[in-house]
Amino acid sequence: MSARLPTSSSGSWRRALTSVRKACKAVKGRQHHLKRNYGLTEAERDALIASQHGLCAICLAAPPAHVDHCHKTGRVRGVLCFNCNSAIG
Repeated sequence: MSARLPTSSSGSWRRALTSVRKACKAVKGRQHHLKRNYGLTEAERDALIASQHGLCAICLAAPPAHVDHCHKTGRVRGVLCFNCNSAIG
């Protein structure tokens, strides 16, 4: 992520740098969550979504956002939309 930092001495460069750091930390947090909870990288999750044609594995209508997995075995079954994930959760 490349961001241009302001050059003024008013402290706005610090706010901009903090914003860049927060965005970077959020990305790393998502990556860590996927790996820790599901054993997936973002590329593997994206490939799974592509294999579902970019749609929820259940309703086939909404964009997927949540990884569905078996709580007993930990096996990933697909990626679901918010509504389908909430309905079976």
